[in-house]
Amino acid sequence: MAYSGTDRRLFFDTYVQEGGNIDATCMRLKEDYPGLSRSTLHRIRERENWDDRMARVESILHTHQELKLTLRETLLEELLDKKEIFEQAMTDKQEDFTPLVLVQYLNAYTGLTKQIIELQDQIRRDEKEALTPKVDTAALFLDFLDEQIRYLSQYPEAVEVMDRHLDGLVDHFKEKHAQAS
Repeated sequence: MAYSGTDRRLFFDTYVQEGGNIDATCMRLKEDYPGLSRSTLHRIRERENWDDRMARVESILHTHQELKLTLRETLLEELLDKKEIFEQAMTDKQEDFTPLVLVQYLNAYTGLTKQIIELQDQIRRDEKEALTPKVDTAALFLDFLDEQIRYLSQYPEAVEVMDRHLDGLVDHFKEKHAQAS
């Protein structure tokens, strides 16, 4: 039986999720593909170089996790620096604050502290996720781009550079995908 490209992609994704175990992959797919045999799955795996593809996917996931963690750690450092500045201002100029300014200051400080706590939680989740990566590389890549855009939006000149080079980046990934196929 010939399987479509979508089916074979699902087979590969399941193979990666099962840690490269062909028997576990076959058992998991049997419910939706009762005619799928282990030998057929093995032939597809060999013909489409699943082990090489799986190594590339794991490398991409690892790189993405490292970049995401580094980005979040950098943001956390910046927020902690801002918190220190807030605390120093509160210590040095507290008597100069009017009640309204003090309330605004405390609201801003509370918001900053909340962001720090949320970012620390995200970093902890990222570290746990690094131990059990997911296979949806397209979603991971889009998340990565989204994080990059959010971070770079603080620096307008960086956004302009990204905008100028985005087409080249897309072309690069299309070429890489064509080579991998």
